[in-house]
Amino acid sequence: MEIFTSGMRNSPVLCQWYVARALSGVRKQFPDAHVYHYMDDILVAAPTQDELLRLQPQLLDALHSHGLQVAPEKVQQQPPWKYLGVKILERTIRHQAVQFVQSVKTLNDAQKLVGIITRLCPYLGLTIAQLSPLFELLKGDTDLKSPRELTPEARKVLEEVQQAVSACQVYRIEPSIDVTVFITTPDLHPAGIIGQWNDDWTDPLHVLEWVFLSHQPHKTATALFELIAHLIIKCQQCCLQLMGADPSKIILPVQREEFDLSCANNVLLQSALEGFSGQITYHLPSHKLLQVAKNTQFSLWPKSSQEPVQGPTVFTDGSGKTGKAIVTWQDGSEWQVLESHEDGSAQLVELKAAVMAFETFSQEPFNLITDSAYVADIAQRLSCSVLKEVSNPALFHLLKALWCAIQARVHPYYVLHVRSHTNLPGFVAEGNARADKLANPAWVAPQPDVLTQAKVSHGFFHQNAHTLQKQFQLMATEAREIVESCDDCHALGAPLPAGVNPRGLKALELWQTDVTRVAEFGWLKYVHVTVDMFSSAMWVSAHTGEKACDVIAHWRQAFERQSCSWGCFCSGTWLHMKKKSKSKSVCIVTDEDVAGPLHPAEETEPEIITRSLSLGELCDLQREFTHQTNESILTWLLRIWDAAANDTILDGSEARQMGSLSRDVVINQGIGRTQQTLSLWRRLLTSVRDRYLCKEDLQVHQGKWSTMEQGIRCLRELAVLEIIFSEDERFPKSPDDVRCTSQMWLRFAQLGPEMYSRYLAMLQWREGEDRVSVLVNKLRIYEDTVTAPFRTHVSSVETRLAEQVWSLIEEGHQKLKKELKEEIYHISPEPTRVSAIRSRYPPARERGYTPRSNLWSFLREHGEDMRKWDGKPTSSLAAQVRELKRETPTTKSSSRANAAPVSQAQNSRQYRKDDMSDLLEGTSGTYLQEESNVYHDQE
Repeated sequence: MEIFTSGMRNSPVLCQWYVARALSGVRKQFPDAHVYHYMDDILVAAPTQDELLRLQPQLLDALHSHGLQVAPEKVQQQPPWKYLGVKILERTIRHQAVQFVQSVKTLNDAQKLVGIITRLCPYLGLTIAQLSPLFELLKGDTDLKSPRELTPEARKVLEEVQQAVSACQVYRIEPSIDVTVFITTPDLHPAGIIGQWNDDWTDPLHVLEWVFLSHQPHKTATALFELIAHLIIKCQQCCLQLMGADPSKIILPVQREEFDLSCANNVLLQSALEGFSGQITYHLPSHKLLQVAKNTQFSLWPKSSQEPVQGPTVFTDGSGKTGKAIVTWQDGSEWQVLESHEDGSAQLVELKAAVMAFETFSQEPFNLITDSAYVADIAQRLSCSVLKEVSNPALFHLLKALWCAIQARVHPYYVLHVRSHTNLPGFVAEGNARADKLANPAWVAPQPDVLTQAKVSHGFFHQNAHTLQKQFQLMATEAREIVESCDDCHALGAPLPAGVNPRGLKALELWQTDVTRVAEFGWLKYVHVTVDMFSSAMWVSAHTGEKACDVIAHWRQAFERQSCSWGCFCSGTWLHMKKKSKSKSVCIVTDEDVAGPLHPAEETEPEIITRSLSLGELCDLQREFTHQTNESILTWLLRIWDAAANDTILDGSEARQMGSLSRDVVINQGIGRTQQTLSLWRRLLTSVRDRYLCKEDLQVHQGKWSTMEQGIRCLRELAVLEIIFSEDERFPKSPDDVRCTSQMWLRFAQLGPEMYSRYLAMLQWREGEDRVSVLVNKLRIYEDTVTAPFRTHVSSVETRLAEQVWSLIEEGHQKLKKELKEEIYHISPEPTRVSAIRSRYPPARERGYTPRSNLWSFLREHGEDMRKWDGKPTSSLAAQVRELKRETPTTKSSSRANAAPVSQAQNSRQYRKDDMSDLLEGTSGTYLQEESNVYHDQE
């Protein structure tokens, strides 16, 4: 029935809410009945006809009581019932007549036609593969008025769609029969059928709804079971919308062994079936709609082996400079070579060589060895994957040829990735070097004209005159002429010599600023300091970082406190962060501009003096941002983002003068290609995007992570990957502001260890809404929660061990002290000549220092804590001994003069007990008086 809501001048949301409020009483009174409404259309269904007749007057009264009128001619009591564009019959549901666009002349017409057909897909049963000729009409020129014409294939598909619309129908649900999900794979494009099966029906399969995936997968090569997992998730969501429950059974067109293998190695399939309480079977019943899936023969057993196979070992290589694709292998004692040509990048040429290898050895197992990580990864994944049509025609042609060659194989193959130019011994390095030599161009002798070589080199690298003179053995005048004749370098002045910071001529005229890190301040450890160069007035403030925004905030505080809007002088570390515009001007302030009684201060923004970066500062930037060895591209980009690369503004000449940052020549050329003033971060993103074809080219360099800190870095690297290949100008430039997607999270979980897999699967997050920074905080909280008890236990164990070690050290020191005293004071006399002893082992006084053991014993006897003196130099111990001597002076023993006479030989080996203090005080009593007399007599 349809109700009139005339006079309701409000939004559709309020209309929907008001009608729901009017129907709430009827729904409570008849709980077994289903009352659906959308705006002013109401559909009522009840288990029996009697209950429906009793419900109708109650419904009309409820609507009338809320001021809603029901037109008698709009009440439908007999089939067919028309509701929201469909016809509901006794057992089936048909779509109403649809008007198709008869003539397609523009992109606008094609978009309307495809939009209508896509909306009818759940009722028609046409697969995405069948509709692909229509999707081709949407490609090409982006102008809505651009011409389009139906191809013969598209006309044939349109006729099939019209026939399907006239005969299409889906069935009404039978509450007593379980709902089953049938997964089919026609032409390797998975499709789902939500239906009911009953052998007692004339047609045992009643289709409730068709479910399809998107026309193109997200990745270039997607495993077939990943698509099936996506389809299972989509079918479960549809069942929840239709019935509020999961299906009772899911039937897959695969064997049980293949399903178990894929489920054990596919995280997405595990997530799709997590919590599913129904039954999973592997045999589709016999039906005409399901025969298409049975006719599609495929195997999910991987054809790529994890171990080397018994067969020839084939080496492939390619060069983007020469376009040569080389395949070589050893046949007996001779090397065989296949050569072809392919225009394009190095990846395309390497891919062409791999295609040649698979086509040549299609009838036998073989081992493929390549130095291209991209080719090695794509060759392993294409064995059980569905290929996506990429926008690059040359790349898609090679990928399709490689996919067809792998799918047609019967024998296994093994792929090994090796690094080139390693100079390692052995057969593998020899074969790879041979293929590399065949692909690369021959060596060409240098040109005889050295001056021309220098000009060509400067045109690319833009070296200074001194570097050109040393590199090409030129005269100084010749090198300067080359630099001055360059359009990019002639306007750049020579670097200024080293000097002192300039001083202002008046107060508040010139400032100097810098940043000091004070770890004790915690998260406010970045202390910004600004000093007036005339009066030495200082302003200090603590901030959370040292980026451009923090520097600007500090300067605003300093200028506001000092009522100043003058110039500022930065140290070399921060000057490159403040080049915010291409114009480089100096703000000159006269006496008339000074704020005072006649000139009130205005609210002006402080202007910052900027200038071109010197060669020394550019060298510092190069050392900081250079791509390190064994560092992936994504890790390098993330590191330079954290080092404020977005705040480093460079023009074209400065970017070229900075030199090489990456180990890739193409990326280095792209950094300095643009003449306009851009940030270093934007230059790198553009250069890397031009260098690599798709995301998979960069993902192959990512390694697995084992700790949570490595995982956080991996997630941020995936955010950098999204920034690189984003075509939206409003896309965030910061990795922490990127909104996480399911593909990012799946890749992140696949690279993680098993110990975190359960937590990552259970972590709640909103796709497309939660930023990477939010997920990073959740991961850190989880890591702290899990590892905090373990760290506390380790800390307590370390404390106990330290106490035990110090007690053992203390006990050892006491024992050693006792033994030393016994050896010193109870040594038997020996008849040794004093002059000989003195010549070989002079006493401590003549050596110029006191033994460390004596100093150590003295400090221990006076109650010092020896742990703080452990590791200190001997001079520090001697200084402390002198300090103790001054605080507590000792009185010399009166019994010294009355000591009994001792033999001269014995005196040379005995020390006094107070020899420590005498040495430090500079007296001559280190040894006994008789020994000293002997020395003085000899002198």
